[in-house]
Amino acid sequence: MSVRTSLIKVGLGLLVIVGGLVFMLPRAQELVRPSESLDGGVRGLFVVSTQGGGRDLELKLHQKFDDKGGVKVVFYFTANGLIYGDGGNAQSIDFEIDFVGDAGGDAQCGTADKISEVKFDNLEEGPKRAINVDAISTRSSAIGYASEPRSEEAISDQLNNTVVHQYRGKIWPLDNGVKRSNRDEDDSGNVFVEECNFPTSSAWRTIGGRNFGNSENKTLLPFQINWTSLKGSIDFQQSMTADVEVQRESGVELTSSYPEPVVFDNWWEYEQKSYWSSGDATPSRFSYSDQPVYLFENRNESDRKSILTLWSGVLLGLIATLIVRIASISIDIYEELR
Repeated sequence: MSVRTSLIKVGLGLLVIVGGLVFMLPRAQELVRPSESLDGGVRGLFVVSTQGGGRDLELKLHQKFDDKGGVKVVFYFTANGLIYGDGGNAQSIDFEIDFVGDAGGDAQCGTADKISEVKFDNLEEGPKRAINVDAISTRSSAIGYASEPRSEEAISDQLNNTVVHQYRGKIWPLDNGVKRSNRDEDDSGNVFVEECNFPTSSAWRTIGGRNFGNSENKTLLPFQINWTSLKGSIDFQQSMTADVEVQRESGVELTSSYPEPVVFDNWWEYEQKSYWSSGDATPSRFSYSDQPVYLFENRNESDRKSILTLWSGVLLGLIATLIVRIASISIDIYEELR
């Protein structure tokens, strides 16, 4: 074999090695990233505060998570014996939404393009107390989740720096009946069902910075829901029903959940448990929901990663073979040139 031919073979071998490394290096980090899922942590706190309504009310709230990462909260109020029209007894309800969590600048409620931001200290008594109580609740806290009690200074610093995303409006109660899934407003501008939309990051968690679509494992932490008084009112907050609905994404399995949801053909659903902070009807009393956790595995992404691992192994073997061959040719060239 001539020196020229040997050098050409060495050059081609090096070219293949460089090409292989260019292919592998960007993917190496993906292969070595941990694949475990988060099973808890900080989540969004969605506080509903109300005044008025004229009769005992039930808050009904549905959290809806679609297969593209969309996060929507739909809420309305129901009452028994409602009569609309002349001589009726239906009365409107003033409400305020205060959300603490990752709104990403994209949170939107009603017809507003963007909800406002306020400081914690500027909140009304009802929502302020609900958020404050949550912040000190350690492992049961939505916004201050911690395995050990935090210092008063740490809690105070968090609340002083908390940005609250706020939306206010007026809504009319409905008779108990069919579950509502979307915003409902009549021709006169009267709202009966309201909704808010949030970015994916407000509720979904992934490992290693992966985005929602290509994460092998992801965790859904639905919002904790609170319902309390507005402007010192203690009227008509009777009961709260909140649920979570997760649309089934193709190729995705629910690997772990607590509590367990009900399984349907195209979605999972869970009715959250709700509790009152105290038995006395005071302006500072509030209702709050439990905190479900859902862990998902993307089979398509797992299969893709397995295939990538297989071909990366094949490529590493080829590179190793080429390195040995180049070393052998290099020795031959050296011997010929001596």
